[in-house]
Amino acid sequence: MKIKLIKARSFVRMRVLFMIMRTFIFLLCTTVFGITTEKSFSQEKVTIDADKVVSVDEVFDIIQNQTKYRFLYPEDLFTDAPKVKLKKGEIGVDELLKQSLSKSAVEFDLSRKNRIVIRERKSIDKSGELFLQQKFEVSGTVYDEEGQPLPGANILEKGTSNGTQADFDGNFYIGVSNENATLVVSYIGFASKEITVNGEASLNIVLQESAAGLDEVVIIGYGTQKKSNLTSAIATVNTKELENRPVNSLTEMLSASVPGLNINITSSAPDANPSINLRGFTGLSASGAVQSGAPLIIVDGVPLDNPNDIKYVNPQDVENISVLKDASATAIYGSRAPNGAILVTTKNGTKGQKMSIEYSSDVRISQPIGLPNSLSGSQYAYERNNRRFNSRTGGGTPLYTDETIARILAYEAGEITTTGFIESNGKYGSVFTFNASENHIQEAFRDNVFNQNHNLSVSGGSENTTYFASFNALDAQGIYQSDIDELKRYVSNIRISTDIKKWLNVGLNSKYSRQETIRPTIWSNGQNDETFFDALGFIPTVPAYYDNGTPNEFSIRPNLDGLSGQFENTTDILTTQITMKLMPLKGLSVNTDYTWRIKNEFDKNVELQFGGLDNDGTPLPSRRSPNLDKITEISTGDTYHTANFNINYDTSLGNHNVNGLVGYNEEVYNFRSLTGSNSDFYSTSIQSLQSTYGENVIATDDYLSWAVQGYYGRLHYDYKEKYLIDFNGRYDASSRFAADSRWAFFPSVSAGYNIAKENFWPLQELVNHFKLTANYGESGNQGAASAYSYLPTLGTINQIGTPINGARPAGITMPPILAADNTWSKPRNIGFGLEVGMFKNQLTLDYNWYQTTVYDQIGPAVQLPEVLGTSPPVQNNSVTERRGFEFNINWRDQFDVKGSPFSYGIRAGLSDYIGYVVEYEDNETGTRGSYTPGQIFGELYGVKSAGIAQNSDEVLQNVLRTTDFYYPGDLFFVDTNGDGLSNEGIGNFWYSQGDRERLGFSYPRYQYNVAMNASWKGFSVSLLLQGVGHQKEYYANKFNFGTFNFLSVEQQERGWWTANNTDAFYPRAYRYNLNQLRENVVNDQYVNNIAHLRIKNIGISYNFTGELLSKLPVAKASITLTGENLGFIYNKSWSPEYDPISIATNQGRTYPPSRTISLGFRFSL
Repeated sequence: MKIKLIKARSFVRMRVLFMIMRTFIFLLCTTVFGITTEKSFSQEKVTIDADKVVSVDEVFDIIQNQTKYRFLYPEDLFTDAPKVKLKKGEIGVDELLKQSLSKSAVEFDLSRKNRIVIRERKSIDKSGELFLQQKFEVSGTVYDEEGQPLPGANILEKGTSNGTQADFDGNFYIGVSNENATLVVSYIGFASKEITVNGEASLNIVLQESAAGLDEVVIIGYGTQKKSNLTSAIATVNTKELENRPVNSLTEMLSASVPGLNINITSSAPDANPSINLRGFTGLSASGAVQSGAPLIIVDGVPLDNPNDIKYVNPQDVENISVLKDASATAIYGSRAPNGAILVTTKNGTKGQKMSIEYSSDVRISQPIGLPNSLSGSQYAYERNNRRFNSRTGGGTPLYTDETIARILAYEAGEITTTGFIESNGKYGSVFTFNASENHIQEAFRDNVFNQNHNLSVSGGSENTTYFASFNALDAQGIYQSDIDELKRYVSNIRISTDIKKWLNVGLNSKYSRQETIRPTIWSNGQNDETFFDALGFIPTVPAYYDNGTPNEFSIRPNLDGLSGQFENTTDILTTQITMKLMPLKGLSVNTDYTWRIKNEFDKNVELQFGGLDNDGTPLPSRRSPNLDKITEISTGDTYHTANFNINYDTSLGNHNVNGLVGYNEEVYNFRSLTGSNSDFYSTSIQSLQSTYGENVIATDDYLSWAVQGYYGRLHYDYKEKYLIDFNGRYDASSRFAADSRWAFFPSVSAGYNIAKENFWPLQELVNHFKLTANYGESGNQGAASAYSYLPTLGTINQIGTPINGARPAGITMPPILAADNTWSKPRNIGFGLEVGMFKNQLTLDYNWYQTTVYDQIGPAVQLPEVLGTSPPVQNNSVTERRGFEFNINWRDQFDVKGSPFSYGIRAGLSDYIGYVVEYEDNETGTRGSYTPGQIFGELYGVKSAGIAQNSDEVLQNVLRTTDFYYPGDLFFVDTNGDGLSNEGIGNFWYSQGDRERLGFSYPRYQYNVAMNASWKGFSVSLLLQGVGHQKEYYANKFNFGTFNFLSVEQQERGWWTANNTDAFYPRAYRYNLNQLRENVVNDQYVNNIAHLRIKNIGISYNFTGELLSKLPVAKASITLTGENLGFIYNKSWSPEYDPISIATNQGRTYPPSRTISLGFRFSL
């Protein structure tokens, strides 16, 4: 018999190192199936770097590479042993051995030199005879809570060494001693479960994930760390909540996933880019605007130069997402992550896994929501005449004559089909002689639109290599009633990793994406959905097309048919990454990677003049038409490369655990664009620059580049995972600043104390985890600086203002004066946290409080004499601050229902923040147009309403705002400061508010979300709710108050004041334009409270299992029905016809949100 000795030669040369590292060994009694109980181990753990399937021999390699133990056993002892399924994370040596040797009848001895000698052991019954007979046969399948099979799960007959392992489909077969035997089913990362056979020959077994069995490993900057050992504010996204969401991008999926992660979906247009932000206000821009900057987004270790490019990540590829919220977590990224970071890791193959092919597809039906209903033509005519009378205009003559109203009623009744009135001169009459009855808004959008999404992936691995490849195709039609409102996106991903040697791994990652978009052109502004929606709110008696079929001069709906042109965009992105990892010594790894990315975009905007024909054939130019035929083409290309090199060392000295990291990073970005434009086509059927002949030629280009370079490091120490401390830092440089001020150091420190690990902790059975954390960190922000902020640049103009010799030649502009010492703005963050785990982590909660002060922001320039002749330099002289909190709670449980496990979970999160000015130089007078120390961002001030006057006496009792005439039915306001005037202060000073009071905040406060899920017998249901506790908005336009050219059914139902309707919501109606509305001053009566609770998503799925699955030619199969944006549990807005997001975005004027129902299926081979 040959004896296999693993790394025998290494014992001598590493003996000294082992003696230093081993300070003492804790004795732990353990029973590992057939393994004897006299053996002892230290409480050491090993890290599994990825999900994989390995042999028992390879398990021993993993243990010996990370611990002091060495194995001695017959070379062929485990030749026929089933392979072991490992899950990424940390696990104790004893638990790993238990999982690996569960089916092997072996015994071992542990020598004083930490050598483990393993030998075969024969099972003997109590009589001393060999135990060979197995009397009862059992088969079954092992699933997780979602109904997915668990390949490699261990099944052991309790009290014996008789066991087996589930295959790749989760199926198993075992012969047991009798029909009442007990099976112990286990799987790494899941809680073990005991099942009594009770004569059942077929069993379906569901295991529940257990944090106690294997602590979750969290992706952090340039590494990983156990979640229980984190000292910074780092959250993970439950990727299961992201599955099957019928949305167009990963950004939308992240909405309501993590407290403090703010996703602002301002439009549901096919090419819309939701904004993403962490923890709210991030400071002031160079122009003084309040910013809510985006975090750094890193995909598979590669930063995205534009956060919007996260839409090119296939959601089906995502393995995990970590959200780094504070500076102590992001300091290692320096100036690239002043606003936090989001780390996205995509899937990879598993070693030893056979090839798996998975296909999924879903069909989506979307319909617009949040659209007002215009009054019919006759309703509008009556209401418009009433407003004209109230306004005392037109000498009492109605705008719509009785004859016109009669024609409108006849048209609505279907008695006539024409809409135009022909004057005696043979032309169409004026606007108010048309007799149509069209709901322009409703008719501009489809009732339903069908979209589809397809995904194909292939994954697997050998003993040394893993691979994963995927392809995703999305076809997203917009909800405009148009054939030029569409997006198509294609994304591919390839990841290959191989162990050339046990100590050397190399990898190749390649991603390619292509997006094609076409949108209607609105006037000369490209795709401007807000302008378009506003123009749709128009007089319903005016038709979109004349009776002769040509476009009405006032209607914008013909633009949807492409008459005004279209906007097209094509984007291609190719990213290639090469990685290498060396592991020369135990605990030591050397990592390096290089990434190159190229992004090309092509924009083509075509503007076409169009118009209609009068009844007599005279051309009528459209008021919604561009001024001339024109084409603009923009070609942009950018390249980006980044290189990383770092050394990581992880070791344990008894109970002292240390991890150190040092590294170098550089990034270089280059951008170039070329723009060409001209007017007048030879033929509009050929829309290119070459087919134009106009004299409006524009040709220009642009180029910029930037680079960052940094040296970073991290040191983690913990004692018994009880006392924890982390140091992070980065010495960073940016090309945006002058050489003397471009380098800066950004440090952080954070600490944690898990008091539940103390021996004196009295609540161990109830509260098994109770950790307090504190952190401080600094980072740098280069975002407010231009690419060449320290270099004076000359501008050019086509013609100077003053003629020279009778001509105005081209010229250059004087460069501004620059401050040579302009440098980074510097966010500094402090935070405190609490993490609690109860009932063995069935209930977990965490709370984080933070304060971020941003120093040295670019502020106003120092005032210099006007004779200077150019702009004075801006300074790093402003300071702002924000404070906030985040709270998250999770509960999960499992119990039997009719003999089958019922698993459920609930998660809830809450967050809030405020921001304010600490220092600002340019406001000695205190005007509201600038900032003043102490000023709070987002406050909404307004006057207090005295109500609608019901009679002349009430009119006379109120203070008047103007010298106009006032009548019963008008709105009045309270003179709160008693000065006899109704106004908003004198001189527009911040300290002179007049009668204004704070009404609330105009940004979302107290944002919260609730997620629930449950599964039973292959069925799964989920619910996601998203809410805002406080947000006030005020606006006065035609969509909420109604004006001369738009009135809605919803407004009419709320009612305008009349002598017969004194309880109406609105004051007396006038014909005024918006700027003449008397109620058009921010006031508490008509401020809109848009707090709400939204049903974000509901999903129902079924995973085919057992006999039903066996009838299908696939290994796995599931079907899912989901609904997105289904409605509201409550909505406090007084104009509920509009979505709160639309109100907050652009006063209701936006591409409306949509409700989507999706049916999808997934199967794998």
